[in-house]
Amino acid sequence: MKNNFFFNKWTLFSTLLLMTMPSQAQDYFCWNNEDGIRECGNYVPSPYSQKGFWKLDAAGNWLYMKPAKTKEEMAEVERQQEEEERRKEQEKEDGKLLDAFGTEEEIENTRQSSLITIDGQIESLKTILDGLQGNLKTLQESFEFNKKNDLLDENQTKVVTTNIESLKKRINTTEATLQSKRLERKGVEEKYDAFQRKYQEIMRRREERQKDKDIEQEKQGN
Repeated sequence: MKNNFFFNKWTLFSTLLLMTMPSQAQDYFCWNNEDGIRECGNYVPSPYSQKGFWKLDAAGNWLYMKPAKTKEEMAEVERQQEEEERRKEQEKEDGKLLDAFGTEEEIENTRQSSLITIDGQIESLKTILDGLQGNLKTLQESFEFNKKNDLLDENQTKVVTTNIESLKKRINTTEATLQSKRLERKGVEEKYDAFQRKYQEIMRRREERQKDKDIEQEKQGN
C-alpha cells in the first residue's frame, strides 16, 4: 500500500510538472541531497550530478541516470575486460590445438609417426658415416704404406691427398647433418610434450567450467 502511494504521488508530481512546463522543451531532474531529501530543478547541481539522479523525458517518464563509476570501479571494469580478452584469445589458441588433435592419443600417435621418420633418417646417416669413415681409414692406411715404400709419384700423391681431404669434408658434413637430425628429434619430443601438457590443461579448464555451470544450475534449481 505504501509503495502504491509513493508511485501515485510520483506520477502526480510528473503530471503537474508536465502541466507547468513551458511550450518549449525543457529538461527536469530530481536528485537526493546530502540529507536524503529529494530536490528537483531544470539542472542537476554539480555535487549531485555524479551521484545518480532522475530525468523526466518528454513523455512524462522518469529515467534513472546511474551514478558515475569510481576510479576503483572503472579499474575493475577494465580488469574484467582485459581478463575477458585473454580468455577469448586463450580459447582461440585452444581451438587450434583441438582442431589438430581430437584426443591425447592422437597427439602421441603423431609424435611417434614423426619420430619414426626422423629415426630412419638418423640410422641412414649413421650407416653413411660409418662407410665414409671406413673408406677414409682404408685410404689413409694405403697412402701411408705406399708413401713409406716410395710406391707413389708426385701426381699420385696429390690425387690420393685430394681424395682423403674430400672424404674428410663429406664426413664433417654428414656428422653435422646427423647432429641436426638429433636436435630435430629432441625438438619434436619437446613440441609434442608441450602439446600434451596444453591439451591436459584445456581439458582441466573445461572440466572446471562445467563444474561451475553445474553448481550454478543447481543453485538456480533450488
